[in-house]
Amino acid sequence: TNVQVDHSHRSVFENTSTCASPLRYCFWFPRLASIVWQRVSMSNATSTSVLLASALPSALTIQPETSAEVMPQMLQSLRRHIVSVPTEADDLRWIAPESDTDWAFFARASDAASSASEANVGRQAEYYTLTEGRAIGIATAAAELHSMFEAATSKVLEDDALLETFGIPVALHAKVKHSFVSHRSGAGQHSMMGRLDLAMDDHEVKAYEYNADSASCLYECGYAQERWANAVGLVGSDPGQHLGSELTAAWMDAGIPAGAKLHLMLDDDLEEAYHARYVRDAAQEAGIRTKLIKGVEGMSWGPEGEVMDDEGERVQFVWKTWAWETVIDDYRSQTATHQHSQLRPVLLSDVLLADGVTVWEPLWTVITSCKAILPVLWQMFPGHPHLLQAEFELSTALRNHPAGYVTKPIGGRCGKNVTMVKDGAVVASLGGGFDAKPLVYQELRPLPRMDGFSVLMCPWLVRGKCAGLVLRVDKNLITGVDSPTEVLRIVPL
Repeated sequence: TNVQVDHSHRSVFENTSTCASPLRYCFWFPRLASIVWQRVSMSNATSTSVLLASALPSALTIQPETSAEVMPQMLQSLRRHIVSVPTEADDLRWIAPESDTDWAFFARASDAASSASEANVGRQAEYYTLTEGRAIGIATAAAELHSMFEAATSKVLEDDALLETFGIPVALHAKVKHSFVSHRSGAGQHSMMGRLDLAMDDHEVKAYEYNADSASCLYECGYAQERWANAVGLVGSDPGQHLGSELTAAWMDAGIPAGAKLHLMLDDDLEEAYHARYVRDAAQEAGIRTKLIKGVEGMSWGPEGEVMDDEGERVQFVWKTWAWETVIDDYRSQTATHQHSQLRPVLLSDVLLADGVTVWEPLWTVITSCKAILPVLWQMFPGHPHLLQAEFELSTALRNHPAGYVTKPIGGRCGKNVTMVKDGAVVASLGGGFDAKPLVYQELRPLPRMDGFSVLMCPWLVRGKCAGLVLRVDKNLITGVDSPTEVLRIVPL
């Protein structure tokens, strides 16, 4: 395979992470980047600017003297490697040229324009390996954590005072509860998929949070990392090889009647474009009719107050890309106007909160994915080996914890407005739009550091069981929205 591997085994523990987001792969595929660039440039499409856009750097504040005090530790189960990419890996064999999912993914790659040069041919790239035994341990822990998060969700929905801390309008409490009761009774509203953010070493697995209402890194886990690894000729097996088939099986059991249509609603966002298409592909494999809808384009009111698409079909089954917090914010806005819904255009919350519409992920996952569930978990399972101490109010014990602590805004996403504190000093912080939200406090648990990179382990769960693993890797101490995803391979002990 003409692959030269440099086994880089150094590992240092010195940080934590709290976000979930996409990968930028195109710098791994210079030939493909060049073709994408030519394809877009020669067309009349307005997406050229997409390839020129570069992600903003994370607004990270770090005290170097603080991080420098962290002692290095060796990690044996997870290794970082450098590979010389053979020229033949640049000939596009790994993609499906007819796939709009693949092209949507590469349109998202912000490095495409700068990577489209011969200088990148024959360059080096990094990838990671994880031992089989450790992968099994992580998968087992992920399934257990899913059950614990669901148990905590049940506790919250049984306690109105506790539910108040999640910031959900009282008018929606009954709807959230009904969604969960329906799930627990087997009548529907079942969770389809979710992604955990974990810190791991050779012996422990610790949960930062559960992204039970997000699709970030889905396509990367289930498709891209395997295809690139095969094109380069990497050893090992793909940790996401079963994700697509598990999603298809989940759609087969989703309860969508034969002939009914699944509407996949997505925002005008390049990342959401390829994730939505990946989910669509899995649903189509299950024999389900599908339709992609950007925002609420073409939607209108039917004669009985139902929502119709632009082909005159009633909207009854929806998979969405928006977080439920966004939908609830839209609901608050329309409630403030006191305008009867059918006297105005259809809004996002009209569709996703309608009584006759089944949505994935279901409404109850707004509890599961909220940072406010972290203290509830700790109260229910104090000292559990997969949990970090978490509190609604910062106690003296956590304030003085030798590892430090992290502040997270309730309802926050992608590491925004997260602050890391150790020995009374701010180690790192990330700005964002959630600074007005109430905070929760969580024990700081460092991520493994490999050659200056923090490595976050992200298991994808489908119907509560681990169906794939993907890595988020960043030089910064807080993982942000543009932190790359790197290829992971599973190898024998």
